Parts: sequence; structure tokens; C-alpha cells
Amino acid sequence: MGGGKPTGRRGWTRRGAAAALAGWGLTGVAEADADRVAFEARFASPPVQPSPVTAQGSRLQASLRIVNRTARPLAFVTVASMLPELVDASGRAEAMSGGANLGRVAHAADVRTLTPGEALEIPVAARLTLREGRLQWRGDDGLTGDWAVSAALAPYRLRLRYHALAPLPDLWPGLGVTRAAPLPLGF
Repeated sequence: MGGGKPTGRRGWTRRGAAAALAGWGLTGVAEADADRVAFEARFASPPVQPSPVTAQGSRLQASLRIVNRTARPLAFVTVASMLPELVDASGRAEAMSGGANLGRVAHAADVRTLTPGEALEIPVAARLTLREGRLQWRGDDGLTGDWAVSAALAPYRLRLRYHALAPLPDLWPGLGVTRAAPLPLGF
């Protein structure tokens, strides 16, 4: 899975350890080349309850794990920094529309400095609803939005993206993307 895309000041690739499936607790790693920071999505088993996602809705429980694999301390913000990405069967990321972040703004107290080898877990919880070709995301953190979906582009997978958008000093300025985990949708 080598390669990657430039993302501004620092680059990333989706290389790293192969995804391991422990029950439904999928873990995937994507490392940031410049700083050797690992990003891993950890999903509950199964990732949504009830499964599959339907018009009645389901709860998603997951976490974004960040590991500092550098030789120096790095700072990460724990709120307003995670975005879900829906990926179709071809591997294309679907565009989220109608999104809004109604959660609180990050403050200096939300920054966590990781020493070399230290890890951080950011909880991710949301209510997902599938209605009339739209998959709605209502995150417990205030992030909302939806994606256009169809049975023809299934199966879908979900991955997590970290990007510190908060205007706080000394944050790691890179971008991290996890591997995608299966997301069962009940078309």
C-alpha cells in the first residue's frame, strides 16, 4: 500500500503494519512519514450496534489511537481534530455534506504532549442513520454530516482522519489517516 499524497507542510503515506482483525476489533495503522507518528482506528466488536445500520439508527463506538514514534515530544489536540471518512468499494472516499461541528472549541487544556513511545486514545462515538440514500453521522462530540450512499457502491468502510485544526501553539501540524474498517449498511 505504499505511495501517498502530499498534504501541505508534511506528507503522509498509508504504509505501515498490516491490518489485524481481532474479532471485529479492527486495528489499522497509517504512519506520518515526516514525524513517524502512528494512527490507529479501534472499533468496538461489532463496530455498530445494532448491525447493520438502518433507518432506526445504530451507535458506533471507536477510538483513534495516536502513537509518538519519534525521539522527541509531540503535542496533539484531543477535541475538534477527528473527522470520519466513508470509503466505497472502489476505495474512493465519499464527500461528507451538510456537516457542522457543533462541539466545543479546543483550548490549551485539550492539548496532550506525548513523550517518545507514548500513546493517546481519543474516543469516537456517533449515531449513524441510513435514510433515503443518505448515511447520517451525529457525533457525540458535536460533529454532524451525511454521505450519499448506494447499494451499487457497497460495501462501505469507515476510516478516521486526524488533523489539528485548532489555532493552538506547538501542535503537531501533520495529517494522519487510519486504515478503513468494514461498516455494515442495511440497504
